[in-house]
Amino acid sequence: MKTFRADCGPSRRGMTLLEVVIALAMFFAAMSAISQILKMGSDSAIRAQIQAEGTLLGESKLNEVIAGIVPLQAATDQPFEDAPQWSWSLSVEDDTDVAIKRLMLTVAHRRADGTSDRQIKFARMLRDPAIFQQTGNTDSTLDTLNNVLQ
Repeated sequence: MKTFRADCGPSRRGMTLLEVVIALAMFFAAMSAISQILKMGSDSAIRAQIQAEGTLLGESKLNEVIAGIVPLQAATDQPFEDAPQWSWSLSVEDDTDVAIKRLMLTVAHRRADGTSDRQIKFARMLRDPAIFQQTGNTDSTLDTLNNVLQ
């Protein structure tokens, strides 16, 4: 049996269909906003990971050039052995000072379709090894350091 109140009509238990539809619309709008925030965070994390990987590869390649493992000459679009999706290019310029070389290294990340989506550039100044090797001094590095420290 239904109970009636004199001022409000029949008593209500539960929600109307309109209230359910409004609640669902608000829920889906909130979920849409949250999913966009999660996607932006995921994209930022991927970009940061690519940036960090490129920086490590570039610093490693510059250290190889400085150590003499990689020849001190210009190179273009050379792939990394351990990371084929990355490539590097090196330009070697003489600075205004005769004994200094300016190294410009560019590390590029390639997508699966071959387009470049990230480039990281490095610049380094290096003493010209050819000039220091022509001095005729056959002292070892340790002997040279000892002579300088005395």
